[in-house]
Amino acid sequence: MAGDIDSPAVSAAGPAAPPSAAAGYGQSQPPPPASPGQTVHPPASGADWRPAEASSRASRKHLVYGAVGLGFGLIAGIGLGQINIPFSSNAIEEAAESCSVTDTYGIDIGDNGQSISMSSEGEDSTGADYADISCLLAEMDIPDSVESRIGTTRALDGRQSADWDEFTASWGYHPDSGLNIVVEITD
Repeated sequence: MAGDIDSPAVSAAGPAAPPSAAAGYGQSQPPPPASPGQTVHPPASGADWRPAEASSRASRKHLVYGAVGLGFGLIAGIGLGQINIPFSSNAIEEAAESCSVTDTYGIDIGDNGQSISMSSEGEDSTGADYADISCLLAEMDIPDSVESRIGTTRALDGRQSADWDEFTASWGYHPDSGLNIVVEITD
């Protein structure tokens, strides 16, 4: 009877597969119990004895863990990428070494090499030679226009300032105290 549920279906290929194969059990299943007198051989090395659906659950679990790890890594990478790590230039220290003025009176490097204060000689004060200050400014690639402004500053002009490249400078001049200039590296 074709409609009878208890009778096995027969096709051109032969009888239907046994119930264990139809239930989703594949080669990864342990073999059925041996009949008396039958020898059972263990599966090949690395064979999986878990049911097929348990194996796919384990694969999905690895995918979930991988996706969660990737998500945390992405969030951490974006977060760390937002941190502004300041770049520390050593242009001032290099200029001082090039002009051989690291130990010169009236020239002081400060802020871990990020600024330099220079004071020249005046009528009532001692300080660095103007040639040493000029050498430092040239090593820091001061524009001609800024150098000209420094050279023509009068006491009545007050404190002046200028920016170029990575530097900002402010200076003042008085005949009694000479030129006082501070150059800083900007962020």
